[in-house]
Amino acid sequence: MKLSYHFVPMGFVATPESGKVYVDVGNAFCAGVLDHHHPDAPDACTAMLVLKHSEYVTRQIADAGLTIIPHQYPDLDAITGAYFARMHVQGQKIEPMHHDWAAYVCKVDQGFTTLAPEQPITPYSLFTMRMDLLQEKLPDDAQLASRMMLDAGFDFLDGLFDSLQCGASLEALPMLESSDDFALEVEAIQHDLALYEQDIQRADIFSCKLPKKSGEGCKEVTGLWIEKPASAMFKSWARGDVQHAGNDEGFVFLGVQVSDSRFILSVDPSSDVYLKGLGDLIEQAETEKRKQLGLERQGENRPGYDSPDPWYDGRSPLHNYTIIDAPRVGTVLEMAEVRSILSDYTSSAFSL
Repeated sequence: MKLSYHFVPMGFVATPESGKVYVDVGNAFCAGVLDHHHPDAPDACTAMLVLKHSEYVTRQIADAGLTIIPHQYPDLDAITGAYFARMHVQGQKIEPMHHDWAAYVCKVDQGFTTLAPEQPITPYSLFTMRMDLLQEKLPDDAQLASRMMLDAGFDFLDGLFDSLQCGASLEALPMLESSDDFALEVEAIQHDLALYEQDIQRADIFSCKLPKKSGEGCKEVTGLWIEKPASAMFKSWARGDVQHAGNDEGFVFLGVQVSDSRFILSVDPSSDVYLKGLGDLIEQAETEKRKQLGLERQGENRPGYDSPDPWYDGRSPLHNYTIIDAPRVGTVLEMAEVRSILSDYTSSAFSL
């Protein structure tokens, strides 16, 4: 049977079609579309959805074969979901380690990626460095670059599952650290930590009040804002940086300017605060400025939103308003504008 791959932009709204299965993209959960980035999604990551619902993959197989379609520049969840989809199609046996890994990927996708300097080697950090080492080799073409990332991710998972079968575990990592399969990644992790130490020296550290998930008032937490960090795992190092944060929680709130037109705001998912309502405020400002500039977004609205390409506000059950990400085409808002909205939001946290 012919098995092929194609990639679509994040936020793409898919219609189920024979011969295609969308993975971690599509804004639906049904046969042919397995995505969790929408309000009605199950409380699980895509990797777990694909693993548990093989019928949503295999019933899409057509006479001409099947095309597995993740989003462009796939992340760990998308790559693992595509890997499990391929396993289903090829009739490979699902082992307990695959369920353990899917549960781990769900935690990563929720943002549970905290790294401590004394224990920096985790499956997540190894995977992230595998992708980071690939960046310089990626072409400008999104399809080709995404396929290279998918192949590298598949190779990583092959090595990981081989190690797990030989006795390694996701918690006890000496076998992974000493494996020749991950030697370059282990070295890169130490280098990335050094880059973080440089990044943190120019970051803006502050305190802010955020609403509690319980709805009972708000809580003051330590926040951090940085422009274009050099460290690939800046968020993970910052979450575990109790030294610079001056507390046992690390930096609960993070504002990261990834590029000129992309900002990611997040809170530690293990904390008792979230960012509900902030995404709406930023999206309103985006819409107003685009109207002033004559750059309105066109097309059908993304399900659950009032725009075809909105700021993602983490409204899916898995994320529970703990992350906000810019539109896929980028934002027209400047850093000062985003920070001003954040300041107004935190100042009025008690009334939310």
